[in-house]
Amino acid sequence: AGQRIWSFWVDHVSHRLQLVSELRLRDAAGAPLVGYDPEGLALNPAGGYVLASEGVAGNGATAPCVGSVASNRLLFVDAAGRLDPAYGVGGVVDLPCGAAAGAIDWTTVRANGFEGVAAVDTTPGVAGGLRVYVAMQRGLTTEGQLARIGEYAPATGVWRWFFYPLDADRGGAAGAQFLSELLHVGGDKFAVIERDQGWAGAATTKTVRVFRLGSGTAGAPADPVDKATAVDLLAHRFRFDQEKIEGLALGAGGLWVSNDNDGGLAPTYFLKLDPAVLAAEVTVAPTPGQDVVVINEVNSAVDYVELWNRGTTAVDLGGWRLTDGDPTHVTTLPPATTIAAGGRLLVDASTSAAPVRLGFALDA
Repeated sequence: AGQRIWSFWVDHVSHRLQLVSELRLRDAAGAPLVGYDPEGLALNPAGGYVLASEGVAGNGATAPCVGSVASNRLLFVDAAGRLDPAYGVGGVVDLPCGAAAGAIDWTTVRANGFEGVAAVDTTPGVAGGLRVYVAMQRGLTTEGQLARIGEYAPATGVWRWFFYPLDADRGGAAGAQFLSELLHVGGDKFAVIERDQGWAGAATTKTVRVFRLGSGTAGAPADPVDKATAVDLLAHRFRFDQEKIEGLALGAGGLWVSNDNDGGLAPTYFLKLDPAVLAAEVTVAPTPGQDVVVINEVNSAVDYVELWNRGTTAVDLGGWRLTDGDPTHVTTLPPATTIAAGGRLLVDASTSAAPVRLGFALDA
């Protein structure tokens, strides 16, 4: 048996996806890869694939911070389907634990773990820019309705975590809310499936939602990302009300949504949507001062940004964010950071002694 990746082509005449090829996954020695639960698949911009394998409650630990095939894991495989030793330990990356940056207490991990993955080259043509993003179905046992969105940097082995606010559970097993899939749309924008477990008439939440990492703060549950509904699948003319809607992909001129066949209890459908729906954005109330505070100067040689308040009253900049478009480059201005009427504020390099620092280097 073992795990495998299937490739399809779209037969528009029969309205079916036809199986084209099968890539069997193997370990570095060539033995079939078994025991994992791959729930997410992405092309690795550096070659091959990245899979997200879902773990069990407690993260499948065989000892403190020691993972297993029952753990939430990233699996890097090459184009031939073999685990790629260039990543992690033999192609396998476990959740951070113990003293590692971004560490998670594995005892708080639910059985609803990795459910989507995306791989993004944030610095094309320059080494070290690969970032892998994962979505966890549900929050940790200590984090309520906040599902985690993880960011892993293979070059450094460092994890960061953002937080996605699930809708409130609606009662009963069918009303529990989950994340499925993770699709990179562009820049710091991603799409997910947010759904309940209801089937047919019991279904109340079957949606494609979008969010930007920059709308939240890494490592801060109090500042989760903002989300917007791109498609309500229950309002679509097809009324996609299968229980486990778990697939989301761009290709062949469409945005494709698919469901798990739930062990053969239901057909697997592939619904083609207009990719333009992903243009949805979160609508938020204007921030006081955003119409008068502007970037007056940027100096990439010594890494500083100067802000200028063109208005006639002081503006509180606490909580404002500066970014250069790289989702890993975000500086949040501290509380009580103010800029006087007509005044200027220098946000200086991270090596500066200035009270407000820029937490990343600017590209020349």
